Amino acid sequence: MHWSGGPTPDKYLVDGGFTHRAVVTQLEAGGTQVYAPLYQEKKQLEQDKNPYALRPGDSAKTGDTINQMSEPRGLIGWCAAALTT
Repeated sequence: MHWSGGPTPDKYLVDGGFTHRAVVTQLEAGGTQVYAPLYQEKKQLEQDKNPYALRPGDSAKTGDTINQMSEPRGLIGWCAAALTT
């Protein structure tokens, strides 16, 4: 992914519509920390799927992000960190 808005950001806060795992993995590989809810988390939970499970192609960094987002305060904490640092 190419960032055309100037220097590559250290942190990137996005909404759930833009958090496909491949995009998150690519951003994090370039050094950008992604702050976002998991893509279709509610839908996957309703279908008895585990949105927090690692999938083929997930990087270790993406796995860390997913694990943190699975915790009750994950999104709130991540958003606060993105906005205050």
